[in-house]
Amino acid sequence: MRKASEKSTDVNRKLAAAFQPKLAEILTPDQILRLKQIQLQASGTDVWMEPEVAKELDLTNEQKAKITELRNEYTRRQPTDGDFQQRFAKIRELNTERDAKAIELLSAAQKAKLDELKGAPFDISQLGFGRRRGNN
Repeated sequence: MRKASEKSTDVNRKLAAAFQPKLAEILTPDQILRLKQIQLQASGTDVWMEPEVAKELDLTNEQKAKITELRNEYTRRQPTDGDFQQRFAKIRELNTERDAKAIELLSAAQKAKLDELKGAPFDISQLGFGRRRGNN
């Protein structure tokens, strides 16, 4: 499961590198900023380890190691069988729990910076994960 997660992260990095310049051509700087904020809210700790975000948060090597350990622990706990909707709901629940534990590893200044980077709350359920077509 961890290998698949690492592969997914690598693919996401490559896609972002390919499409960021294209987005910059059609979106305003404010729209790009908001997109990054929503990505940070939706991805949780998965995006904290990205070099740009880790630098912004000024994560120590110890914090990075502990966050990586948390991510690995919760990746192992993700369900691999059953209905897609049920698996997705359980994964969301686990990610929420993981992110709450990871936030405890941050200093007050880092928490404030994270809140700033996230921007105004966004209802990520609007992103439509787990929806079936026609059920909007």
